[in-house]
Amino acid sequence: MATLIKAKYVWADGTFTIVNVDLSQKVSKYFTVGEVANQSAKDDIKYVSTPRHRKFLRMMDDMREKFGPISPSSCYRTESFNKSLKGADPKSAHLRGEALDNPIKTVTNQMRTDRRKYWEYLCIKNREIGAINLYTKGFHYEIGSDISYGASTFSVRDYRGTANDWV
Repeated sequence: MATLIKAKYVWADGTFTIVNVDLSQKVSKYFTVGEVANQSAKDDIKYVSTPRHRKFLRMMDDMREKFGPISPSSCYRTESFNKSLKGADPKSAHLRGEALDNPIKTVTNQMRTDRRKYWEYLCIKNREIGAINLYTKGFHYEIGSDISYGASTFSVRDYRGTANDWV
């Protein structure tokens, strides 16, 4: 039996449609609604798909093709859900569905180097100001760092061993 959630699809001209979607529905080559929606949110609409979000997911599809499966712990976040998270940035790219957290049990230095370089390449290729956060046990990828933080170049933020680290 299908599990449905309410989603808002925004088109390039700014118009939108609100529909019920199945969590197993594909929203890109590899990602499903269930992987990128904010299922834990108390909000009625748990997923918003915009043209930039869809572009971001195509970029993440490229990451999946290069490095294998990516299991997101967070992608799109509703504003109220984001506010409920301790330490969550109120300007987070997650609010636009333009960020993805990917926890991994064991991360090697080579993995960090390879993923950082390839994500930077994809951001340049797609004309996006992006960033990658490095954690002891995973990665955070984003585009729109210019929108969220006024960045003008690709950013690498290393949170390993800090209070903000995923351990």
